[in-house]
Amino acid sequence: MDGLFARTLASHLPSSDEIDGQKPPVAIIACPFRTDSPLFNFFGIVKRLGLELDRLEDGNGSAAGAAPGTNLSEAFYESSFVPLCGGGEGEEKIRWQHVAADPKFSPLNHDRVQIFRVRRISGRSADARAIRRVGRI
Repeated sequence: MDGLFARTLASHLPSSDEIDGQKPPVAIIACPFRTDSPLFNFFGIVKRLGLELDRLEDGNGSAAGAAPGTNLSEAFYESSFVPLCGGGEGEEKIRWQHVAADPKFSPLNHDRVQIFRVRRISGRSADARAIRRVGRI
C-alpha cells in the first residue's frame, strides 16, 4: 500500500517544467500513528520518486498537532516543517526509523497525528504515472 500511495502522490505533484514554470504544488498529509506503520518504506519510495518530505515539528522536535477544541496558536507555537531527508544516508534512515516507529508527539497532540508536507524536487509526475508495477519502485 505504501508504494501505491507514493506513486499516486508523485503522479499528482508536477514539476515546475510540467506547469510552465509556475510554483509546483505542495501536498499536506496527516498520518495517525500506527504500531505497524508503513512510513519507513514510504519515505524511501517517495525519495526515489523525486519528492521531498518535511514533518511539522514543535520547538522540541516532536510532532506538532492539536486535538479539536485546542487553542491553535498555543498548539502550533514555534512549529515549523523540518526536512526528513538530508545528512548522510545512514543518518537519514535512522531519522526515518524514529519518525515511523517511535515518534515523539507534542503535549497537545492527543490524537498522535504526524503532519507532512510533500513537494517535488526532481523528476516528473508523468514518470510516476508511467509506473505500472509499484513493487519495482
